[in-house]
Amino acid sequence: MTAFVKRGQREEIGAVMDFTHPGLMKFVKQLIDTYLDIPYAETTCGYACSDHASWNKIGVPAAFAFESQFKYSSPYIHSANDRIDASDEFSFTHMLEYSKLAAAFVIELAGWKSDD
Repeated sequence: MTAFVKRGQREEIGAVMDFTHPGLMKFVKQLIDTYLDIPYAETTCGYACSDHASWNKIGVPAAFAFESQFKYSSPYIHSANDRIDASDEFSFTHMLEYSKLAAAFVIELAGWKSDD
């Protein structure tokens, strides 16, 4: 989930802190600080809201970076209106920043060691 920026809110990456691996999320936040031009904001979904929770539960470290804090996320996720043209709150700049995070994660993960 990326590219939606709620009108009146700053662009940010949501760092989901529940049902994730603490050490891997620390790593993700460091990548955001190092490679992105927008900040992260810690957020929680309050339940096992995506695949990360199942992986983390069976002992596979999992992280979850989201388009924003959950309270500012797109109301169109997983709906017929989840389209580029459905909202003036769609941001290609935000999509670029999220893509930079994905690339940095793939490249830098080889050197990651959990301290947790």
